[in-house]
Amino acid sequence: MCSKSTDNKTPYNAIVSKDGIENFNTTDRAILVAPNHSVKPFFIKIKKGTYQEYIRVNKKKTNIFLIGEGMDTTIIKGSRSFVDDYKIYDTATIVEADLTAFYICQRNGYQDTLYVKRQHQFYREYEIYETIVFICGGTATLLKNCLIERDFEDIPTEIVLQNCTIKAIGDNVTMYLGRPWGIFSRTVIMKSYIGNLIDPRGWAKWIESTNKFVSRRPYYLEY
Repeated sequence: MCSKSTDNKTPYNAIVSKDGIENFNTTDRAILVAPNHSVKPFFIKIKKGTYQEYIRVNKKKTNIFLIGEGMDTTIIKGSRSFVDDYKIYDTATIVEADLTAFYICQRNGYQDTLYVKRQHQFYREYEIYETIVFICGGTATLLKNCLIERDFEDIPTEIVLQNCTIKAIGDNVTMYLGRPWGIFSRTVIMKSYIGNLIDPRGWAKWIESTNKFVSRRPYYLEY
């Protein structure tokens, strides 16, 4: 679900609409016409509507801006799942590009919400609604004002939730803040509201399925 632009003077390079009146009727096609390795921003306006598609931004497509008309009106929807023989991360939002930002967006689903795979990422006023909330990856990622690992110890990667809200939609819901998926997992939750759905133990232990003798050194804090 896409954010809403408050700037009526944005020089859109492409406009996507469900009715086909504008340049494109899918976001994916609009991205394809963007120049490769561009040093200038390429603005794509996505008008209100529900778009059934799977968006992939190739690494050659730099400086792409996707701007919707609101998280409740511009909706990009998919229906892939493990039941349909898709691997677990085929259903997630996977982000690998450096200096990626999401602003006033929403993600609804069942599981595997956000895979912040690598590089530097920033999420602000990003809402996540899941049955099993899942945010993981090997990046330097900051989530700020949001509603809601790694292979080498010396790599400066971590997931930070700042000034966020973690709460349950219904009653009788219990969960952990997270679990260390990786040998040197790092997660910090700071200056955030945490509802009473969190188990008093806070963080869950990783259940070893292969080598139970692997030494894990997670760094998980909340304050």
